[in-house]
Amino acid sequence: MKKNWSHYHNSSILGISILNLKSKEKKILICYTNTGELLFLDFFGNLIQHKSITDKKAIHCVKVLDINNDGYQEIVIGGVDGILRVFTVKDDLSLEQLWTHTFDLSISGIILEDINSDGHLDIIAFSLDRTLRIFNIGGELLWAQMFEKGIGDAIIWIDDKTKKKQIFAVGNDGTLRGYDGKSGELLWFKIFNNKLRCVSIINTNEKPILVCGGDDKILYFIEFDNHEILKTQTFSDYVWKCKSYPKFSLENLLISSYSFNFFNNSKSLTEIRFSSKLLCLNKNLEVKWELEETNIEYFCFFQRKNLMLIGIGTTKGDLILINEKDGKIIMNTNEKSCINMVQYIPNEDILIGCSDNGQIFAYSL
Repeated sequence: MKKNWSHYHNSSILGISILNLKSKEKKILICYTNTGELLFLDFFGNLIQHKSITDKKAIHCVKVLDINNDGYQEIVIGGVDGILRVFTVKDDLSLEQLWTHTFDLSISGIILEDINSDGHLDIIAFSLDRTLRIFNIGGELLWAQMFEKGIGDAIIWIDDKTKKKQIFAVGNDGTLRGYDGKSGELLWFKIFNNKLRCVSIINTNEKPILVCGGDDKILYFIEFDNHEILKTQTFSDYVWKCKSYPKFSLENLLISSYSFNFFNNSKSLTEIRFSSKLLCLNKNLEVKWELEETNIEYFCFFQRKNLMLIGIGTTKGDLILINEKDGKIIMNTNEKSCINMVQYIPNEDILIGCSDNGQIFAYSL
């Protein structure tokens, strides 16, 4: 890997999305900051435009897709100010606001999905204000549900028997809940003793299994039908993220644990030896491989030629590329600041990342 370019901004860059322009037939990078800005860059690292979206409040999540099938892509934005914003992006990168909706607290996540199977994309947003809300493309609230505390993660699942879509979500109240995607009816409920941070579903040899974990440092594997815990996996740190893959089979699972021991630590970040790790499980729920002593901020899967790869950004600023099959590290370089997101751009064959120090960077593979 070779570093192609880097661009520096005066605020932390929290994430990256890709925008397709309609008439120009080209792609643009959209980077979002902890001070509520959107930065538009080309694939050479040149800043094209800069827009302030919030009143200096961090943007946590940005989704980009042509929601209404008019050829222009929409940007759906959520963050600390709790305002869900939807814009259409024109070819000159001007933003046309379509609608907004206000939550009481920070928006934790956004999913774009035709959740009621009517042929139109819907917007699923969940928040620390305890609510899960579903909107159509026009901004109409289709249904909503409330937890006892804030919601941290949610996924979409299609029931093999009924072919209906369901939403599974986990909350700070320690609950895992499943809802009918069309009606919002509560279909599934289980409570745990501590905050849950992540949820996923893995297809084992026998059947699909629900997976969740959080602040009790335990990953739970749960039977769909009777809600029984089939198995647990214990970690030394918080269970932070879990994600099954590949998309159409979901027969593997990646789990990252997370440590906060770098907060108020007298040692420098480079001196700290983390106990957190990345763990990969197969469809038999057996460990394929693990990456130890790594505090992971973000990971992503991507296919390059005949290889499935995993891109990783860490708290220490390490950019790591791993062979998914055996967990072997292909590349490891350090960017000297916490890496918040990593994205692979297949047409350009580059790995894009962004950091707390305001850097956006690109590596050619």
